[in-house]
Amino acid sequence: MRTTRDVATRAPERHCPLCGSRHGTLLLSRRDVPVLSNRLYPTRDSARAAPTGRLHIVTCSTCGFSFNACFDPNLVVYDADYENDQARSTCFSRHLDDIRCRLLRRVEGRRSQILEIGCGQGRFLEAIVAQGAGRIEAAGYDAAWRRRILPKGLRIEAANFSAAAAGGDAAFDLVLARHVIEHVAEPVAFLRAMAAALGPSGRICIETPDLEWSLATGQMQDFHYEHCNYFTAASLTEAFRQAGLAATSVETVFGGQYLWAEAHLAAAPPRPDRNAADAEPDTGFFTRWQWGLTAMAGPVAVWGAGAKGVTFAAAADPAAELLTCLIDVNPNKQGKFVPRTGHPVVAPEVAARLGIATILVMNPNYCDEIAQHAGTAGLRAELRPC
Repeated sequence: MRTTRDVATRAPERHCPLCGSRHGTLLLSRRDVPVLSNRLYPTRDSARAAPTGRLHIVTCSTCGFSFNACFDPNLVVYDADYENDQARSTCFSRHLDDIRCRLLRRVEGRRSQILEIGCGQGRFLEAIVAQGAGRIEAAGYDAAWRRRILPKGLRIEAANFSAAAAGGDAAFDLVLARHVIEHVAEPVAFLRAMAAALGPSGRICIETPDLEWSLATGQMQDFHYEHCNYFTAASLTEAFRQAGLAATSVETVFGGQYLWAEAHLAAAPPRPDRNAADAEPDTGFFTRWQWGLTAMAGPVAVWGAGAKGVTFAAAADPAAELLTCLIDVNPNKQGKFVPRTGHPVVAPEVAARLGIATILVMNPNYCDEIAQHAGTAGLRAELRPC
């Protein structure tokens, strides 16, 4: 009989993107998960017909990197219908302010060029250019860019980034990718393309979820199809090394949830000690929540129609019988339906009219902010962090 370890070693369709090994151990596996958690649908039927894929998260036995061995990049298409804006969250906006200040300190007092890959609708770059007082020019790339008039000093291309697209003469002082590398099937090639856009003393900056935090805190909704890579500090440092970069710092931010890493060009940086996350996945997480949902009195909702919320809904309530809705403050998501399950997305004021009694909070960082939004909307519900 084949064991879990046998399946992890023999089944993966992909070799390890970092070291090329085909040997690994299974971290977790799920079938029929939405391939795009941040694409919502105009009708319940179209949402339930949304494409799905398979999660088969493997930790490489050779280098310790974790990845979805069944990831198919052809299933994941980012375009103008993709909506993942979090700017309406004061909690996340404070984090963005901290990151902007960090970047501005890196180029303080001199004329600089900044490139952001996966810039969304460009608001983050726009704020940096404004704060740069005429000495900062910025460029962005994002296939989901919805064109609008931009201020002087900022240009955005509605395309995926490549070194060729940036131009052979590109010499950026900072090349930034926030929450992008975990979506990229070949992270080392991605980092090499970023490195090709650097000037001689330029620096690469990466922000990505920290696998060790997700496992240590039991956040099983953090594993979804769009994320084909799951980094620890050690595996991100190794990815830099493979790409010909030397990490100058790797630290955690946003309450320990994200890794923030910076690197520069280097011929042969030292190889770090390998280590995988010590914690194990909570395999009973969604089963316990299914039982818990059946016992809750009154209508129950998930706060946040992003990747965590959509993942939770799909795994804990696939038949859309236990959760009344997902609540989101982003008006571009309200009135639509989440993929696979077809749960509706509503504004907090609508949730109040529905009599929501319990709100499941996907991310503990947002508890205070959610309580404030709920109170303003007249939504008197119990908040339960997952």
